[in-house]
Amino acid sequence: MNKSGHKTIKKSDSGLQYDNSVFINGLIAACLTFFVAIAPFNKGLFYSTNYTFEKPIFAWILFLSIVSILGTCLLYVNKSSLTRASVIAYTAALLLPLSMILSYNASVSKYMSQQYILIGCILAFMFVVTNVLTRRTGFSSWLQCSIVIAGYGVVLFGILNILGVASYPDAMTVTPTASGFDFRLSSVFQYANAYAAYLIALFISTAYFIIHTSKRWLYAAYSLMLVPIMLSLLLTGSRNGLLTLAVMIVIMLYFLNISQQITLILMSAACFLLCLFMLDPMVAIGIEMHNSPSTAPATKGSSIIIISSLAFTGLWFSLNLKLLPVLQKKLQYFEKFHFSRYTLVVTPIILCFLGIAVFFVLQFYFPYLIPEQVLNRITSISSISERIMFYKDSLKIFMDYPLTGTGGGGWQMLATTYQEYPYKSAQVHSYFLQYLVEYGFLGFAILILFMAFIFYSYIYNHRLEAKENKAPKHMIFFIFASAILIHSIFDFNMSFVYLSILVFICLGGMFTSPFQKGYFTNNNLKIPIILLTFALSIGSIVIIVQSSRILGSNDAFRATLQTAGSSKDNQKTKAGIDYVLSYGTNNPNYTLYNIAVLIQLFSQTKDKSYYDEAVRSLQTVRLSDPYNRDVWEQEFNLKINNNELEKAFEVTQQSLNIFPWDIKLYERLINISYQLGNLERAKDANSNPSVWWDKALLYFNIVTEKNNKLKSYTAIEQINNFPFSPTNLISLNIGIIHFLRGNYTESEKVLFDKINFYPKSDIEKAIDRWYLAALQKQYKDNISLYNQLLLSDNKEKELIQGLVDGPNK
Repeated sequence: MNKSGHKTIKKSDSGLQYDNSVFINGLIAACLTFFVAIAPFNKGLFYSTNYTFEKPIFAWILFLSIVSILGTCLLYVNKSSLTRASVIAYTAALLLPLSMILSYNASVSKYMSQQYILIGCILAFMFVVTNVLTRRTGFSSWLQCSIVIAGYGVVLFGILNILGVASYPDAMTVTPTASGFDFRLSSVFQYANAYAAYLIALFISTAYFIIHTSKRWLYAAYSLMLVPIMLSLLLTGSRNGLLTLAVMIVIMLYFLNISQQITLILMSAACFLLCLFMLDPMVAIGIEMHNSPSTAPATKGSSIIIISSLAFTGLWFSLNLKLLPVLQKKLQYFEKFHFSRYTLVVTPIILCFLGIAVFFVLQFYFPYLIPEQVLNRITSISSISERIMFYKDSLKIFMDYPLTGTGGGGWQMLATTYQEYPYKSAQVHSYFLQYLVEYGFLGFAILILFMAFIFYSYIYNHRLEAKENKAPKHMIFFIFASAILIHSIFDFNMSFVYLSILVFICLGGMFTSPFQKGYFTNNNLKIPIILLTFALSIGSIVIIVQSSRILGSNDAFRATLQTAGSSKDNQKTKAGIDYVLSYGTNNPNYTLYNIAVLIQLFSQTKDKSYYDEAVRSLQTVRLSDPYNRDVWEQEFNLKINNNELEKAFEVTQQSLNIFPWDIKLYERLINISYQLGNLERAKDANSNPSVWWDKALLYFNIVTEKNNKLKSYTAIEQINNFPFSPTNLISLNIGIIHFLRGNYTESEKVLFDKINFYPKSDIEKAIDRWYLAALQKQYKDNISLYNQLLLSDNKEKELIQGLVDGPNK
């Protein structure tokens, strides 16, 4: 209080007024620090409707929504000091979840759309909260350092997983290949490419700290982390990561003077080359530790990393003391000219072209000089072909949902309907294309305009500071936001809720002091700020309520699963799942589990009330999630359990329109058609069940045509992982149909590809049996197969003879 009795109001260096709100600032800063340090260890908060992923995501969203309420207090306190630019940015941020709400009515998955709206709200709120917080330089610096130090923890944790000291699920993946093993490091993110984006931001931030710090102990500390970060980046095996790193280096040159530009280029090149030599030994150690952990490789690996890091730090520290000051002195005169900072921007581009040329020379003439890990990743083009296909399919979906999109999770639900080959990908592998698909042109335009405004304001402010030879402010925020977003052009990093929140935190930090004069600096905007504060408060309360319901139902569902696992009493399980559904979260997974329990109860008791309840539940969930594969699966199971084969056939036919590349559906259609034809045949031995068997042959021909079409996609690796060809059951049913119709040559042809000289399953034995019978009908034989089949079962001789004499007997 001053002498007149009024409250003392101070002014920050960014023009924002604040009073005794330091406690709230500190509390928010502590909460955000806690989030950036701890949250990544929950699998990077990757979004999935699986209940194991759902709980940590919404626990953190609940936590951050409470932080948002604190932020609204801070926003209200400073309502008289915020400018028109702030109001525009806050409004644009809040329009992002509003566009998601607009897409909800046409969404193809109501539940996923609801969850994405909650996530979108927290992203917008974090932008606003961080922006208000970081207007004080002290809290801005604190948060930037916290982000970087938290990143160091993630990097060291990933290294410890390679060395066998720590163990985290899927922190590293080892995949067998034709040439050996493919090793990829993912650390806490469980996805190497997302980890690569994070590492790029961390590497550039560390390099920026090294260039600008004047304290030797900090210089040494930051230098020690460069090698582990670059090594981890190479171990991710991300080609997009290396490209993004080069792009980020070029971008950073814009913010540095010419001596700093040379320092960054030399530092990055030296670290990259050193880690390139370390790569193969570390990959070998990682594979060995993954397959059979032992002390020797762990000791060797830790020695390589420690010695290399110390050597690099010592070398660079010496250069900093002797060479770099001389370089700065030589360039001092040149740096007086404003254009000098742009002269080296083209250098990395030239170096990239030279690097590509050198790589091709080494690949053809000296391949042994290139680390095998790098060579395998760069020369593989299968994933590139796959992503091009993803992008084509995403544009097809967008053309059908152009304005407001499909709603959150739309790609995951619709991809199977639009895909040109049977791949499995819940992500488009491009954040911006996926956003276009899910929120249409309207949502996409708001996102691009919002981000363009933030980046434009930051660059505009930088140009003003550059004229006064000031160091760029809030640069760590810019680096993290830019690196992750650039990498996200060709990947789905933003599906990790941690990374998406981190990006919006950084966008808020970047926008701290955007404009110094002009239209955007008007601060007589108390009413709009009050309205924004009200919207933020109401939104935070809604998120708290919804997140609490989601978490409550999640805990109840886990308890129900434990009950089901320990007790076979379906009535207890039914009571548990009813309690889960009482939370009203409309989670289709809970409803489907309830239907599965009802089907079991109906199968056990034949009580029609269970069947009727299951039908009602299915009708409800089909309205909210019509493209959910599990919904169709449960409806099929319900019809089968009620012995309604024709209705089961109709359900499968309908689902085939949504999942045209699901071979299991073709198998079911053919199998049911064969069974229904057999039922007709059993009623009248002289009847010709041509209608149903013709349908079976029709779907078999479709499978054959689609299988031939796939041969033109030989470069796409996922086709090998998800083959689309006739299954054993399909071939058996078609072979039998041809046999019963007297087409023995066709029967032989269909069954030939599936014969097995060492049959184990009943289907394998049946294929051999009908194949041998088809041969005998044509006065042929296969003695070796016949003898092997008899060895498996002596009764096969009589069974084969029975088929030859006449299967009707």
